[in-house]
Amino acid sequence: MGMGHRNRRRSLSGLWPVLLAVVAMWGAGCGPRLQPTKDGQAAENTAPVSRSDAASPTIELPEVGDEPIETLAEASNAFALRLYASLLRNGRESNVIVSPTGLFFGLMMAREGAGGRTREQFDAVLQLTRLTDMADRDLPGECSELLGKLRVVGDTAPLEVGEATELNVANSLWGQQGLDWKDAFLKTLEHDFDGPLNEVNFAEAPAAARAINRWVAERTRGRIGDVISADRLGPGTDMVLAYAVYLTASWKGPFVRTEAERFHVSEDETITVNMMRQKRQLRMARVEKLKLLRQQCWGGISAVFILPDTIEGLADAEAWLISGKLNDGLKASQTREVDVHLPKLDLESTFRLQDHLKAMGLVDAFDPGLADFSHAVGRRGDTWMDMVSQVARVKIEEKGLEGVTAGVLDFLHGPVDMGQFRADHPYLFVIRHDESGLILFIGRVVRPNEVEEQSP
Repeated sequence: MGMGHRNRRRSLSGLWPVLLAVVAMWGAGCGPRLQPTKDGQAAENTAPVSRSDAASPTIELPEVGDEPIETLAEASNAFALRLYASLLRNGRESNVIVSPTGLFFGLMMAREGAGGRTREQFDAVLQLTRLTDMADRDLPGECSELLGKLRVVGDTAPLEVGEATELNVANSLWGQQGLDWKDAFLKTLEHDFDGPLNEVNFAEAPAAARAINRWVAERTRGRIGDVISADRLGPGTDMVLAYAVYLTASWKGPFVRTEAERFHVSEDETITVNMMRQKRQLRMARVEKLKLLRQQCWGGISAVFILPDTIEGLADAEAWLISGKLNDGLKASQTREVDVHLPKLDLESTFRLQDHLKAMGLVDAFDPGLADFSHAVGRRGDTWMDMVSQVARVKIEEKGLEGVTAGVLDFLHGPVDMGQFRADHPYLFVIRHDESGLILFIGRVVRPNEVEEQSP
């Protein structure tokens, strides 16, 4: 799918860019198969990332609800919480940037090619079985409708402000030339997901990898390029599904200054970071052992920051989020004047997600003897999933035009309490689409970008 909205692109402030590339690869026959790297490993790029070489057996995962749900956005969010809970098995020592929504729509596309028990497992893992009247629903059509709501995300700022928001969601199917593709599968992907088939020859692996990586780079404005290498492709590859998300959003009230401040990675370690500062009226709530702060962007996008009361309280924040209480916390928030201290970020994570998806119940799709993708191509057992890889990057800055903080938002009148939101220890953030409530990204910040200390 290539869909986006872009208007007055001048000075961008705040949250930019949020990037995602997902690759899911299907194999058949005897293609090249590399040994996977440690699943769920966070990759280093613009900031150091602590690595957890083994899953921690001491982590007690929070409970995730299973009550009935009404909308596809709720299903995506329920899938998001389960995915994040699975990622916790790799420990809490690393930064994490993940886009459950991008993966959800990518897997919804794969589901259209699945049949039998494989399709049933897709339905369960994607939380579709919790939807009311699921059997009577046109789920591809609902995907199209939800993606259409994201399509209209754009600039709503006054002309004199010049702020802009762009959300570009794109996906594509790359298939081996000459295969017996099922017409219904291709029509659904093109009509409901805007993902037409691109035929390539995977036997010419370098050329195929270049084409896929070029497409991802174009859809993410060059911020993410190589998501798949030629040695992952070969004569045994049937198809590759690539998915990209590009979000540029500007705060309704930009940060006014940045200062070097201390950040407590743990009770035993402190680093120096660029801390953005602002004092303005925002929606904030205190829930259990946490503070919740909502920062609005132009275009109907919000970033919600979840800060535990203590340096070692990240597990409390994650348990609260995974238990599905985000909407309740937002409803409890009140507008007040808040003194905000928030680290400037430029973080990237890379994940191989197939083992997480297997642990969540999507087992047959990855088994050559059990996978049924006969609704997409060939016969049952001919094609199976081999790899699901995601690269995501978030950059949060203070950039913006001066003097636009006051008078832009509708504030409550009357006396307000002064609050403080000082994110000087590990915290979470959620980037969401306000109208649908769809969670676009989840981030865990344990170690922000450091600032080198200046010698006297």
